[in-house]
Amino acid sequence: CDDHIIRFLHPTTSSALDLPRRRTRGGDRVWLAVGRTSHTGEHKLLRIVESRDYSHVSEVITTSDTKPQWRKADNPPDYLDWSFTNGVVYRGAAYFLLSYFNRVAASSLIRTGCMPSFDLETEQWSMTLQGPTKTILHDANGTVNYTGLAGHLMLAQLKGTLSAAHWKDHVSIVDLWFLTDFDKRTWSKEYRINVDFVFFGTGVDVKVHPLVVTDEGEVVFWLQAGTKAIVQIYNPVTKISLDITETSIYAGVGVYTGSPLCLEGV
Repeated sequence: CDDHIIRFLHPTTSSALDLPRRRTRGGDRVWLAVGRTSHTGEHKLLRIVESRDYSHVSEVITTSDTKPQWRKADNPPDYLDWSFTNGVVYRGAAYFLLSYFNRVAASSLIRTGCMPSFDLETEQWSMTLQGPTKTILHDANGTVNYTGLAGHLMLAQLKGTLSAAHWKDHVSIVDLWFLTDFDKRTWSKEYRINVDFVFFGTGVDVKVHPLVVTDEGEVVFWLQAGTKAIVQIYNPVTKISLDITETSIYAGVGVYTGSPLCLEGV
């Protein structure tokens, strides 16, 4: 057994907060999501551990408490995607993707096209937001099915809204979808990016993680392929992607959107 250690680093003071440890076993899968509640503004973190026998342990912790302690939470409504393990927090809820692998492809929840979300304030799961998967499958005209989406979808928060990246490996293209109307569950495909394989070579499994859209409309994304990873920036005018930096596939890349000078934003 190993200790699963989570540490929060304050970007202004550089002080670190070590959360209570949890014993895990080799082969356990872990999903995490951290964010603020909608009304109280409390910082909370959700952790879901799936053991090798597919049993789950879900916990939540309020990191802004004087002495943070893990509390048991309800488990997700279905199996979560193994390749997307960091939930995206939007409007006070952490959104995840369901697993599209064969063993759960017949799930009625998957066929609704809905995404599981965990409300950080009520600490309850919901399946009310429909993602773009039905539109993706409709546009594919039979060339892609539900299991064909396995490992090819990633969620992010871009331009102040929820977004989804769909990697189309047979044509080396990633489509970026944006949630344009939360109440109507409307999504719009706003980017189609050709991925350059000069860096990676061919015949490798690619994962595309969108990071941020700049004020000029350029898209910064992190590509993982085989044993290599790189951060690139895509210009929608020239339709060219430029390398920013090479990273390790074992590293994590994210974007801090607050001000390091504002303590309330941390």
